[in-house]
Amino acid sequence: MGRVDQILTAIKKLSGEHFETFAVGLIMRELYPGINPTSASHDGGEDAITHPSVTFLNNGKFISVASSKTGTLAKIRQDCEACKNNKRNRDVLVFATTKDVRSDTIENWKVEIKNEFGWDLEVYTIRWFQVIVSKPVHESYIDSFLDVPPPDGDFTSTINDEFLKVSKADLGNVRVKIPGLKDPIQRVEVDLIEDQLRLGNSVIITGDPGTGKSGLGVMLARNGTEQNKIVLFLDARRFASFRSENDISSHFHLRGTFSNAVKRAGTHKGCRVIIDQFDSVIGLEISDILAEIACAIATFQGVEIIIITRKKEGHEQDSLNYLNGRGFIEKESYPLNQYQVLEALKLLNITSAGEMAKISANLLNLEIIGQIKQENPTFDFSNLLNEVDLWLKYIETVRARETRVINTSSADALIKEAIRLAKVGLKELDRDFSLEFLSREQKRLESWGIIFKVEGYQYRFRHEKLQDFLYAKDAVSRGWLKDNVLNEIPKYRTINIFRWMQSLYDREKSQKRIQFMKDILNV
Repeated sequence: MGRVDQILTAIKKLSGEHFETFAVGLIMRELYPGINPTSASHDGGEDAITHPSVTFLNNGKFISVASSKTGTLAKIRQDCEACKNNKRNRDVLVFATTKDVRSDTIENWKVEIKNEFGWDLEVYTIRWFQVIVSKPVHESYIDSFLDVPPPDGDFTSTINDEFLKVSKADLGNVRVKIPGLKDPIQRVEVDLIEDQLRLGNSVIITGDPGTGKSGLGVMLARNGTEQNKIVLFLDARRFASFRSENDISSHFHLRGTFSNAVKRAGTHKGCRVIIDQFDSVIGLEISDILAEIACAIATFQGVEIIIITRKKEGHEQDSLNYLNGRGFIEKESYPLNQYQVLEALKLLNITSAGEMAKISANLLNLEIIGQIKQENPTFDFSNLLNEVDLWLKYIETVRARETRVINTSSADALIKEAIRLAKVGLKELDRDFSLEFLSREQKRLESWGIIFKVEGYQYRFRHEKLQDFLYAKDAVSRGWLKDNVLNEIPKYRTINIFRWMQSLYDREKSQKRIQFMKDILNV
């Protein structure tokens, strides 16, 4: 079916009420800007009339509009009788119909109405509406009323379905609730970001690892859905191997481009696009393409853009400066405040003294604390001194549970497999690794929530921080230095690994720590 036929079919399928709104709106835009729609309960046979103060907009004439999905002289006479009885002034009766009426028939109708009622009659049929609504200036009408895609474009229903499918998958991979707590912790940043979006600004959410940046994205996605917008929440790592917008469009199974799909969604009912994990693709070819697309679609009517990334450092600076320079407003994701920490620990029934409260200000740390508490309700947290201690305790908790449920060798195999997968994922652009048939250890890692299925056979660590920590712990156990790591892992992935290695070497007071720091500092 060609585009003309699609438009004709869509107009025919409009309900009487929707056709009335559609017709009056187009006639007002195209012919008579001085008309005003009437209310359904007081139309008096007219769907739009002209008030005396604005007749100058209609060349000094009183214009009345009647619309119907019926296209007969009998229907026009019926509307004329109703108009005659309401005592309003009119010079012209405009009749809009979804029917296709012959020109000579319309000319005969004009003569009869003029003779019987004294008014000029203008009739606009479905063919007229099809031609007029196809003008670029009326594109929003095609979106709002007819849902007909542009040439080489997509239906808004298709766009919505594709965006929903990706959003559902990627939202499901983000945890916003702390294990052991009934509700998510409320974040003041959400209201601050919503304020910027209401002002028409695009937003970059930055923050340290573990401050809950992705969780903010989830909350903002839910807000967008509640505001009846089309929402797209996507993990940028999906696109790590992509090289063009065409690759992105194909990923969504779109006939048109991804940018045009967002534009149509914005015009249709508003669209909120949230790009998570942007820092994970910075340095790859796709990062510049995503930044350019984000800047372009941010200018579209009804479109809101939120990009989530960690704080700017090193190679990330240029990409984020590009966004800042094009009007993106930076809002930070903060650690929890002292009140929030104390309340959360109280609900978890954990004593919140000293270092414990400091560690728990990081949401990822608090999640791990909650998980340890769930697995071992009698665990003594008072001996935790720092973040390294926490993550080592987490690994110990996993090991102890596996030993208790199965046996020691199974627990050792589980940790060994986690370290192996951490290494495999770190070598890949998107950190994904392929697992077609899961081994017993891999199934247990998935059960713990340490790894999760992205789609198909592709899996990923739920927390990059844990992945980096596992690799760093293994590297320190081997006594590795900077060059050993660089021989295995891409350089842009090593910054957090080196930080963990430094902390682990310091903790163990290893003789390797001095040489390690010299290598890092190039001394």
